[in-house]
Amino acid sequence: MKLEKQVCSLELAKKLKELGVKQDSHFYFKIGKASGAINLVPIEETTGDFAHFEFFSAYTVAELGEKLLYGERLFIPVVVVGKWSVPTNTAPLIVGDVNLFSEADARALVLIYFLENNLIEINANTSI
Repeated sequence: MKLEKQVCSLELAKKLKELGVKQDSHFYFKIGKASGAINLVPIEETTGDFAHFEFFSAYTVAELGEKLLYGERLFIPVVVVGKWSVPTNTAPLIVGDVNLFSEADARALVLIYFLENNLIEINANTSI
């Protein structure tokens, strides 16, 4: 499987950074500020010229799983009738269509939803 299918999309990576999620992935989207060229690079290639490049963590499925472990609960989307869904104590949270989102994207969307709705928070005691 290609690496691009194992990490969240650039759009979701940007949103996670905007929400203040730690930029601590093993892979990053490296974007040329002048050229707009986008590359998916390992962490080793993120040092150097920050004046000419912008970096966003390209979180893997596993890294997002760690971020969705909150307290004693693990919030992982599962496939239910062709949709990514997160079981909750009430009604399930429907994340999106399996054909439109990878598992990494589904996990990123869950994390974004929880952060935007103040269901989890970023602090020094979490991996977020």
